[in-house]
Amino acid sequence: MRVVIGVIAALAKSATAGRAGGVILGGMLFVFVISPVLNFNGVEVQLPKVVMSVLAALGILRLASRGAIDRRLLSVLLALAMGFVYLAFVFSIYQFRDALMLKTTIWAFAIFFGSFWIVCVYRDHYGERFVSRLMWHVFLVGTLHGAIMITAFLFSDFREWLYQYIWLNEEGRKFVEFNFRSPGLTSSGGAKLSVFQALAMMCGLVQSADVVRSARRLILLLMACLILIGSIVLSGRTGLIVLALGIMFLTLRRIFRLVSGASVLLRNVLTIGAIGTLVVAGIVSLELNQYQRVLFRALEFYYSWQETGRLGTASTDVIFSRMYFWPEDMLSLMLGTSNFGRGEELPYIESDVGYVRFVFGAGIVGTIIAFSHFAVIGWHVLVDRMSPRNLKAMIGFMLSILVLVNFKELLFVDIHGWTQLVFLLFCAFVVHRQEQQRCHYQAVHI
Repeated sequence: MRVVIGVIAALAKSATAGRAGGVILGGMLFVFVISPVLNFNGVEVQLPKVVMSVLAALGILRLASRGAIDRRLLSVLLALAMGFVYLAFVFSIYQFRDALMLKTTIWAFAIFFGSFWIVCVYRDHYGERFVSRLMWHVFLVGTLHGAIMITAFLFSDFREWLYQYIWLNEEGRKFVEFNFRSPGLTSSGGAKLSVFQALAMMCGLVQSADVVRSARRLILLLMACLILIGSIVLSGRTGLIVLALGIMFLTLRRIFRLVSGASVLLRNVLTIGAIGTLVVAGIVSLELNQYQRVLFRALEFYYSWQETGRLGTASTDVIFSRMYFWPEDMLSLMLGTSNFGRGEELPYIESDVGYVRFVFGAGIVGTIIAFSHFAVIGWHVLVDRMSPRNLKAMIGFMLSILVLVNFKELLFVDIHGWTQLVFLLFCAFVVHRQEQQRCHYQAVHI
C-alpha cells in the first residue's frame, strides 16, 4: 500500500512541477469545482461523480499514508457520519421514501476527501504560498466559468454548440431556450450558481489588498471582477446580495484592522469604486431593449426600493407570505417525514425555503445533525489564532452565507461549486496549521 501511495504522490509531484504545473493544478481545480454532466447523443455521462470518486480515492490514500488523522478533519468526518446515520434512520423507518439528502451526504464525503487531496498537491507545489495560490485559483476558476456563461448568453451559435454536449435539466433547458439566464457548465444554474460565482469573486477580493501592487494587476483584477459580476447577473439575484454583503464585510474588516494602514484602505475603496463604475458603464452601454428582462430581474431589489421605498421582489414576497409553514404534528416536526419535497411520487412541498424543506424531510433534530459538520468547521476556525486571517475570514463568510441563503432556498451539499469551496478552504486551513505545528516542533527540538 505504501508503495502505491508513494508512486501516486511522485507522479502527481512530477506532473505539477515547474510553471506548467500551476496551469495543470488550475485546470484540475476547475474540473473538480465545475465538472459538467455531459450529453453524447442522449447518453448522460456523470463526469462530476467520476471526478469526485477518483479524487476521493486519492484523498483517502493520502490520509492513509499519514497514519494518524488530524483531529479537525476527523471531527468533520464524524459530524458527516452522524448526519448520514440519522438520514438513513429516517429513510428506513418511512419505508425508503426520499433518498435525496442521503445520497447527497455520501457525495459530501467524496468531495471532502477530494478537497483534501487537491490541497495537499497545492502544498507540495507551492510550499508556504499554497493558501494564497489556492484562493487566487478559485477566483480564476470563477472568472473562466463566468466568461463561458457570458459568451453562451451573447452568442447563439456558441450556445447551441455548447448545449449539444452539456446535459441540462428541465429548468436549465428553459433558461437556455428563452435565453433568460445562463447556466454555464452546470445543469441548471440559478441561485446556487450565482452564490458560487459571488464567493469565487470574494476569494480574489479578500486577497487583492495583499497582492495587487501595480496598475497592470489592478486592471486585470477589475476586468476579472467585471466578468464575474456579469455572470452573477446572468445566474441569479442571490449572488448579487452575497456580493454586496461581501464587499461590506471586506470594507468593515479593513476599517477595523487599523494596522493595515490608510493606504491599504484607500486602495480597497478605489478598487471597489472602480468595479462599481465599470458595472454601471456596462449596464448603460447595453442595448436595453434586448437585455432589459435580465437587468430588471437582477436589479429588482433596487427598482422596488426606488418605486416603493422597501427592499423586496416579487419572489421574496411569495417566499415570506406563502413558503414558511411546518409539519402539523409534533413527531414530524421533530424527526421529519423523509420527504424533502422534490421526490418522485411524493407530495410536493410548496416551498423553496431550505429550512422548511429540511425540517419536513429530517425534522428539527435531523436538520441540526445534518448541518453539524458546517458548525464544526466554523468552531475550529473561530477558536484558531494562528492561521492566515484572509483564509479564516473567507471560511467564516461562506458559512454565514450558508445560514442566510437557507432562509430563501435549500443550500446544503452540491456537486457544483459551493461545497467544494468550503471543504477546500477548510482543508487548506488544516494543512496550514499542521505545517505550523511541524515547524514549531522542529524549532523546539533543534
